[in-house]
Amino acid sequence: MVWSEAVGAALFLAMAVVVDLGTTGLLIALAFGAAIAEQPFFSSSRAAIPNLIDDPEDLNWANSLVTIGVHAGIAIGPVLGGVLYEAIGPSAVFALNAVSFVLSLILTLTVHGDFQADRSAATHDEHQGIAAGLRFLWRDPALRRMSTAWFIFVLGLSVGMVADAALAESFGMEAIGYAMMITAWGLGSVLGSASGRWLPPGREGTSMVAGAFGISIFSMIVGVAPVFWLVLVALFLFGACDGVTDVCTCFANGTPAANMPTMSCGSFDAMAALVACGFPDGKI
Repeated sequence: MVWSEAVGAALFLAMAVVVDLGTTGLLIALAFGAAIAEQPFFSSSRAAIPNLIDDPEDLNWANSLVTIGVHAGIAIGPVLGGVLYEAIGPSAVFALNAVSFVLSLILTLTVHGDFQADRSAATHDEHQGIAAGLRFLWRDPALRRMSTAWFIFVLGLSVGMVADAALAESFGMEAIGYAMMITAWGLGSVLGSASGRWLPPGREGTSMVAGAFGISIFSMIVGVAPVFWLVLVALFLFGACDGVTDVCTCFANGTPAANMPTMSCGSFDAMAALVACGFPDGKI
């Protein structure tokens, strides 16, 4: 996690230097590298949750808190970034983003606890590498079905992401409208993620299905909404349902501690690949 944040900070600092040089290809390459650098942090932070809590009954609440933090950043970031872009320019915005990675690194270092369960040499070899995590996902019937459904779901969402900016432009809102759409979704997802505080163990499946159904309904409303305010309302409710499913589909539930790091890494890598595939599909 620390190395992930350190590399991310370095790459965004490089982007702050490159952005004013007009070398678009290099900027895209650095952004690609930053996206790769972020993935270990996401997977490792999720995998560490079961080892950092004292009571297994608090797992849903812990997942909820982490998800709230992620979605709160998504809600606030676009608006803050847009304001800063107009005020201080893109180079300074990239530099501030690098600083945020350093601050996150420092906060990570202040966390005390065992991020990974103790494993014997035999167990370590058995569960070493991303392939081991993917094998565990595939062999477990419940996780295999849930992963398959989630991957299809993420592919559809990534296709829809391409249409967000065009939708805002169709209402004459352009950049500010796009930022408002992301913020509406982010605020709703914070609310939905907070519901994990009251989610009793054993109800994850029902809540996940209900959340996925809500996402489908509100996504269709976004597509046919005749006015922009209805788009924002639908995206807020979309985000609330998404927050619920995000908490419920955390793979820590029922996964042995020895499998968590590689399994979490494998699932995040697969989802990231699907997001990448979804963008060119959405362009088509």
